[in-house]
Parts: sequence; C-alpha cells; structure tokens
Amino acid sequence: MYSVYGLKLASSLPFPYLLEAPAAAGNAPDLLLRVQAEDSHSLPEEDEPGVLLWRYEAAGRALLSVYERQGSTLFRYHGRAAYFIDPALSEVSSLPRPGLDEEVIRFFFLGLVTAFILHRRGCHNLHAAAVEVDGGAVAFLAPAGGGKSTMAASFVAAGHALLSDDVLPLQVREDGVWVLPGPALLRLWPDSAARVWDDPATLRRHALQTPKRQVWLPMTERFYCGKPLPLRAVYLLERAEESIVRLEPLSQREALLALISSAFGNFLLRGELLSRQMDFFAQIVPTLPFRRLPVPAAFKGLATLYDAVLEDVATTGYRRDGNP
Repeated sequence: MYSVYGLKLASSLPFPYLLEAPAAAGNAPDLLLRVQAEDSHSLPEEDEPGVLLWRYEAAGRALLSVYERQGSTLFRYHGRAAYFIDPALSEVSSLPRPGLDEEVIRFFFLGLVTAFILHRRGCHNLHAAAVEVDGGAVAFLAPAGGGKSTMAASFVAAGHALLSDDVLPLQVREDGVWVLPGPALLRLWPDSAARVWDDPATLRRHALQTPKRQVWLPMTERFYCGKPLPLRAVYLLERAEESIVRLEPLSQREALLALISSAFGNFLLRGELLSRQMDFFAQIVPTLPFRRLPVPAAFKGLATLYDAVLEDVATTGYRRDGNP
C-alpha cells in the first residue's frame, strides 16, 4: 500500500516513486487501483453510453474523452487505456491496451484520474510544484513550460525536499492551508535537467516519450517530504528580459486570477464543484503572501532566484489575519 496526495492507495501495479504506507490492522486503503491483465479484456468500444463531460482533440482526432454514466466515470485515453472510477470514488479499474508501458498507466492514473477523485473528495488541485522550506511548503505557479519543475528541482538540489510536482492538492485545515504530498518525481526538459540536476542522457524518458526526462528521487527526507505541510507562500513565475530579480506582491485580484489559471483539471468541474473551488480560492488569497517572481531568460542566475525566495519566506511568512 502506498501514500499519495493524502490517500492510502492499494494497487496491483507497483509505484516505485510513491511512499509505502505501513501495513496495519484496520489500515484500509482509501483508493484501490486494479490493472486488468492483457488477456482478460479488450478496450471498450469507441462509442460509450453516458454523458460526455469533456473531450480533448488534436490534429483532428480524439486523445481523451471523459464520460459519466450511472454515477461511474470513464476516462478513455483513446488507443491507450481506459480508467473506470466507481461511484464511491474508492476503486479504479484500468484497462490498458496490450503492451502498453506500465509507466504510461501510472502517468495517466496519477494525473487527471486521481485529480478528478481528489476534487470530489474535497481537495482543490493546482498545476504547480512545491518544496519544503523551514518546515513549510513553498509553491511555484507558472503557465505550461514556465519553469515550475525547474525551480522545484533547483531547490531540491540545494537541499529542500520535494512535496509534489505537477498535481498539487490543497486542503483547508483549522490552522491554515496545507499541501498534500505527491510522488517523489520530477519531470524536466533536457536543458533544465542539465542545468540543475544531471546529464539528461542518464535520466529516464517521460512516459509519453516527449523530450522531457524523469527524475525518480530517493525516498529519503533529504530529497522527498512524504507528509503534509502548511503552505507558507506562493510565487508566480514570469519570464523577464532583465537579470535583476525584483519580487513584487500580487494584488488579491492578481492572486485569485493566478490560482484560477493554475487550477488542475477544473474543466471537469461542473456547477457546485466549480463554485466550491472558486470560493476556496477566494478564501485563501487573503491568508497567504503571493509574489511575482521574474525569471531571466534561459533561467540564468538560478542561485539568485533561490536566495531571493529564501529571504522573502524568512521575512514574510504568513499571518492568518490576511496581512502578509
């Protein structure tokens, strides 16, 4: 059994970059993943009964379709795999096509499929990265390709444990907003990997065979934080021409827009769930410091960015009265 995103996961498929949860009497899983054997099924037909929630197409063909039927949800990654989520959000059955790389099955499951389940279990997910700094979590937001993983990797290389990269679940508790840890995994473009981590040629390729590389972190406190941490600050990365780093506070409106644009998988939310997410973002904005972090071209001066964030976290922290 594994621990990920605040859930205890039992799986027929091994996850080498998830923290193992201790087995104990009464320690039942929150979520079960069953991967069907290749000879026990065929992928479902293309035309599925049910309500189409969302479809993603590229180059004139469907890549992902999400259906809802009789309380169950089906994620179909066309030509690759299908994931059936039961109405109780407690069991997922995966039907991969024969010969599909196991890492692709893991990648799809830990992405939109799990994010969908987390949303409906009361978490709110960001497309972001977070690391541990002085006992709290520091999160990085950016558009796709904007450097979230690169910043996180630079902090990990400097001795700060990773909490999560890509999917970042947030949860409100009595004492503030908390970040739930994800996999001990970074995904980096080759130039970023070479700059802050290692020779890209020595790293695993991304599950979908993009140029990105995967860094499987050691499951130790030095590299990975497997426990929830309070969120201390949020930094919005923006590309800049100048090399001087000037941190700027975001207005509450700018911070709210940054959270909305960084929501992970919110295109799957409808009605009350979408309204609940908006209320959550509006609730947390006054309680946290949000900063604009200009990033020089080609991420020159990562050490300067690192020092600026550390100094800012040390001097601002956060107060629950809403004033940074």
